[in-house]
Amino acid sequence: MMASAINKVSSVLRIVRGERDALVRTAHFKAASENVSFATIERKIMSTKTNFKRVALVAVASLGFGVLSSIVSTPASAAATTWNLGNANQMQYINAITLAQVTTSPTVGSAVIVNFGTSIGAGESNTSSGQVTALQTNDVVNKFVGVLTSVPTNGGAQVIGRQVSDTGTPGTLSGFVVETATSGSANWIQVESTTVNASGTVASAKTASSILGVGSFTFTPTVAGVYQLTVYNQSGDGASTGAQDAGEMSSVISITVAAAAGFSAGLSTSILNATDGTANATADADAYTCAKAAGTQCGVIAVTIKTTSNAVLNGGTLSASISGAGLILADLAQTANTGNSRSSSVVMTDTNVAYVHIDTDGSSGPGTITISYTDAASVTTVLATEVITSVGAVTKITRDADTAKTYIGVGDTDTISLLPVDSLDNEAAAIAAPVASSSNTLVASVTVASNLVIVTGVSSGTAVITVCNVVCSTTGAISATFPVTVTKTTAKSFTLTFDKATYAPGEKMTLTVAAVDSNGSAVADSAVNTGVTLDALRTLFSSTGLTANAAISGLPAASATVSLNGGTKAFTMFAPLISGDVTISATEGTGVDSVALLASSAKVITATATVSGGSADAALDAANEATDAAYAAADAADNATQAAVDAGAAAALAQESADAALAAVTDLGIKVTGLLDKLSASLANIYKIIKAIQAKQK
Repeated sequence: MMASAINKVSSVLRIVRGERDALVRTAHFKAASENVSFATIERKIMSTKTNFKRVALVAVASLGFGVLSSIVSTPASAAATTWNLGNANQMQYINAITLAQVTTSPTVGSAVIVNFGTSIGAGESNTSSGQVTALQTNDVVNKFVGVLTSVPTNGGAQVIGRQVSDTGTPGTLSGFVVETATSGSANWIQVESTTVNASGTVASAKTASSILGVGSFTFTPTVAGVYQLTVYNQSGDGASTGAQDAGEMSSVISITVAAAAGFSAGLSTSILNATDGTANATADADAYTCAKAAGTQCGVIAVTIKTTSNAVLNGGTLSASISGAGLILADLAQTANTGNSRSSSVVMTDTNVAYVHIDTDGSSGPGTITISYTDAASVTTVLATEVITSVGAVTKITRDADTAKTYIGVGDTDTISLLPVDSLDNEAAAIAAPVASSSNTLVASVTVASNLVIVTGVSSGTAVITVCNVVCSTTGAISATFPVTVTKTTAKSFTLTFDKATYAPGEKMTLTVAAVDSNGSAVADSAVNTGVTLDALRTLFSSTGLTANAAISGLPAASATVSLNGGTKAFTMFAPLISGDVTISATEGTGVDSVALLASSAKVITATATVSGGSADAALDAANEATDAAYAAADAADNATQAAVDAGAAAALAQESADAALAAVTDLGIKVTGLLDKLSASLANIYKIIKAIQAKQK
C-alpha cells in the first residue's frame, strides 16, 4: 500500500525539521565553542597584562618612585680618615658625616642653613719633635669644610661655617668643642672631640637633624635652582681649606631653592599716625591737619614692606618726598626725629619696617608725601601717598553750618559750633576762650561752652550774635557775626500741598506740610542739635496722623508729631496704580493754637491730586476687554451645550427606530427559516416518490 500524499509531506517535514535541528545544534555548538575559546584567550591576555603591571609596580616600589626629598646624602667613605702627623695637627678618625636641612623652604636672597653631625673614633697623641704636644689622647681636633660643588647658572654663593646650630656657643655641646674660623667668610668649622680614647671605640657622635648638629654651614642663594653642598673632613692640610682629597670622609646634600617672592605694594602698608613720635600698624589718620609752630613734628608714617606671598621682605630702600607744606625725614627709628628735608631715603638693612617723620615748615596748606620702595633688582615702585595739612594762624571765625537752625523757638536753643580757619580756609586750632554777645537780649541770649556758643530764644524777633577769639575790644581781635531769628513753637495753622496736581500711576509724590505762627512767621525748627538740647517735635496732627482715600505706598505711619526745619516738612510717597482723585487728610493737633484752647475746634486739612493715564488706564481697558470676551465665551458655551442636548435627544429617537427595525428583521428571518425547513421536507418527499416510480418501471 502506497503512502498518501499527506504522509509523504509529513515525512519530508520530519526530515527537513530534523536536518534543520541538527544544523542549528551544530551552529550553536560551534558558536559556543568559539565563544569559550575567545573568552579563554582574552583571560589569558588580561592575565599577562596584569603580570606586567605587577612587575612594573614592584619595579617602581623598589626604585622608590613617588617618594621625593630635597635632602640627598651620599654615603660616607668606608674607611676612617687619618690625620697626617707631618703637620701641626693630631691624628683623627672620622667614622661618619651627616647633613640635615634646617631651612624648610629656601628662597633666593634668604640664608639657607644646613646642620652637620659627625662620629669621631679613637685617636692618639704624638709628642715627638715638631708635633703638637699639648693635646692628649682624649683631645682630638678635626676640621670640616663646606663647599658648593654644584650650583645653578650664575648661582655662586659663599659658604660660611657656623657654631652649633647657629644658636649655641662653643663648649655647650656634650663631647665637642666647636669653633669657626676667625674671619667672617670661613667655610670650615674646627671640631675638638673632648672624650676620644685610644681603645678604638667611638668617643663622640652626633647625628645631624633639622634642630641640632655639631655645627652648621650656611649660604645665601642668588638665583633659583638646585644647589649641592658637600661637607668633608679636611685632613693633612693644616689650617688651609684645600680641595677634597681621595679617602676624605664626606657627605652631600641637594637643596632646591625657589625664586623669592617679589615686592607687593598692595600687601605692604603705609600708615599715617597723627601722634608725635609714635607709629603703629593700626592707627591711620588718612589726612591729618597739623596746627603747630614751625619746626614742630606733626606726625609719623609707619611703612611695612611685604612680598607677594604676604611675607616679610627685608632690605631694599625706602624713599619719601614731600610737595607743599612741611619737611620730612626717612629713618629706621620710630622715636621722634626732626624732619629737615624735602626728600629723604633710608636703606632698610635687615628689616622691612621704616618710618617717615613729618615736621611743619611754617607755611600753610597741605603737604603730600609720596613714598616709594626700591627692591634688590633696583626696581622702584610708588607705595602710597599721605597728606598732612599745616595750618597757619587763625584769620577768620566761621560756623559749622550743618548744625544751624533756620528758626529758633521761644524757649529753645541753637548751637553755633565755631570753625576757625587760616588764610587758606584750612581749619585751625580751636579758639581757647571765645567771647560772644547778643545785639538784643530780649530776643536771644548767649552763653559760651568751650568752642560752642549757645543761643537761647527769648521772644519772637531777630538778633545778631557776635563772636570774638578774645575780648572784642582788644586790638587785633578776630570777630564774626551770626544773625538769628526767633519764632513761636506752636502754629496758628498749617497747610498740606502736593508738588504736582496730576500724577501718573505709581509716580513719586511729595507732600509738604508748612506751619506758620500767629505772627505769620514759620514755626520754629524742631531738629536735634548737637551738644545742648533735644527740642520737642511739633504736634501739628491728631493721633491718626496722615490718612488717604486710596492705597498709597510710603504713606507715613500714624503720628501726631512733625519735625520742622524752616517751618516745613516734606513727606515722600507713591501714587496708586488706579486712576482717580487722591486725597490726603490730617486733623489739627494740640500744636495748633486754636486746638490747644478748644479741642472741638480742630479742623481737617486736606490736599488733593489726580492720578490718570499711564499703564494703569491701559491695564484697566485691557481688563474690561478681557471681561467682555469672557462673557461672550460663556454665552457661546451655553449655546453649544443646548445644541448638544438637542443632538442627544435626536440620537435617542434614532436608536429607538433602529431597535424596532432590528426586531422586525429578526422576526422575518425566523419566519423564512421555518418556510425553508418546510420546503426541504417537501423536496425530500418528492424525491422518495420519484425513486418509487423508477423502481416500478424496472
